[in-house]
Amino acid sequence: MNSDRRVDRRVVRVGLMGEHPGWEQLLNQIGAPWSFVDPDQFGSKEESSESQSLSQSPSFSLLIIPLLLDAVQMQTALQWIDKNVGIIDCTGQFQDQMPVQSFVRSIKPNQFDAPFSLPMPAYVYDTCLTLRHGATGKGILRVQDHRPVAFFGWDPMHLFYDPDMTWRRFHHSSLPTTAERVARRPSYPLMMLVLQLLVEMHHRVGLPFAHFWWHPDKDRTPFTFRIDTDYGSEKQLTELYEVFREFEVPATWFMHTGVLKDLQFLSDFKDQEIAFHCEDHRQFRTTDGFRLDMVRGLKRLNKTLGRPVQGYAAPYGGWSDALHEVLDDEEHPDTFRFQYSSEFGYDYDGFPSEPLYTNTLQIPVHPISFGTLRRFGYQEDSMKEYIREWVDVKGLLHLPLHLYVHPSDIQPGQLREVLEMLSSEPLQAMTMSDYASMWRKRTNLASQCWFSLENNNLKCTGDIKWPVAVYPIDPDHSTSADGPPQRFFFSESNAKGSFPMDTLSQPKPHKHFEVRDLEWLNRRSDNNTLSWFRFRKYQYLSWLWRNKE
Repeated sequence: MNSDRRVDRRVVRVGLMGEHPGWEQLLNQIGAPWSFVDPDQFGSKEESSESQSLSQSPSFSLLIIPLLLDAVQMQTALQWIDKNVGIIDCTGQFQDQMPVQSFVRSIKPNQFDAPFSLPMPAYVYDTCLTLRHGATGKGILRVQDHRPVAFFGWDPMHLFYDPDMTWRRFHHSSLPTTAERVARRPSYPLMMLVLQLLVEMHHRVGLPFAHFWWHPDKDRTPFTFRIDTDYGSEKQLTELYEVFREFEVPATWFMHTGVLKDLQFLSDFKDQEIAFHCEDHRQFRTTDGFRLDMVRGLKRLNKTLGRPVQGYAAPYGGWSDALHEVLDDEEHPDTFRFQYSSEFGYDYDGFPSEPLYTNTLQIPVHPISFGTLRRFGYQEDSMKEYIREWVDVKGLLHLPLHLYVHPSDIQPGQLREVLEMLSSEPLQAMTMSDYASMWRKRTNLASQCWFSLENNNLKCTGDIKWPVAVYPIDPDHSTSADGPPQRFFFSESNAKGSFPMDTLSQPKPHKHFEVRDLEWLNRRSDNNTLSWFRFRKYQYLSWLWRNKE
């Protein structure tokens, strides 16, 4: 490596070779500064001459290469490696051994070697390219010792295009284990693995890594409260609304319109968001079923509100090819074009993404509702304790807090106790449409900006008003076995968007992602109180309920 070579100005920006929706979504979730690299131009005379002019300042700090290169492109890539540009090789063409195809179901936290670590299993369920020697994570990940080249053998395309769902257990450190039918591949563990890889590869070329933080306020977590109004009456909804109004919490109400003769009372729900759930609460299996239900329900709801709703959540949280097609319906954009949708059958407990070939943002929520807790034996006090611990988990993982409930699951007094408990937490309450708008703003910001390191100042190309997370190089622990490298934030910047590296500040000590946290999360996951028989029984009863019509 040439990491000791002095460079006056170096760019911190990821280049993605060609279009690849899976990698694009992961980079957007991370908030990494990135842009495309045209494969047709890479290695051409025009590109080569540009590379020559950028010999002291390459235009990227890291290239992700998910496709096979020809001889000229390979020669150019090797030249970029000599210029201290890192490579993430997704095909094995930069390796000294031939990768083999292997089916990987999941990767447990103890199957990763330092500097990589995850707080939960990574569910892959895919055929990956794996290396037999020198790799970690069941062979899908390897960082070479002698040059800044990494191997990553899992194709993230299926992560954002998978209609298959599975049953999964959800644990508490001391209370009963619950279960729910959710997405087969949650995106968060693999996104965190890629983030750690980006950090490690930047450190290998002598650079810090910077990305836009997941929240607009680094000290407060975005918080939404989602109410799916399944079979809820006007009286039930109004009573719950009064509690939200009392605590000034802007909730998001996904309306089951078919059970309400008159929707006019919704006009009294001030500072709340009204979204659409269904007209008929059924598990739709065809595009025609979804379309007909949306047409019937949205006609009444939009007329009552005087505007189209922005959000949608399918009955039972299900995700399917049929729903995917409806949300991407170009023939009826005025009827079916939502700003966001939220199905835990697509993703859960993670950050937003867009399903392939749609513009509808998916907002993952925690799939365990108050009703699920009640079915697994939780009482009011234990329900509150479940939420309390989940707030801690979210804080440790730096995830937003998206709670989910039905009117029949919770009484106004119990809701009041939960909101009172949450009022002491560093949370920023908002509606789900506000959260979607906030996330799109962040994504646009990351696509328009990139960073450069110059005279120990990290500079941004644009005018940013968003927290920037930085992983500086620690000469003594850049590849430590003590867990992920330390994350810092810029405490101030000058008018030109320049951040002195000596003004880095730590986040509030409330929730650090450290070894002791990983150990606590692992112990929490090991606390399984749900027997195989009860697990299967709940699956069967849930199937009967979803297929009752």
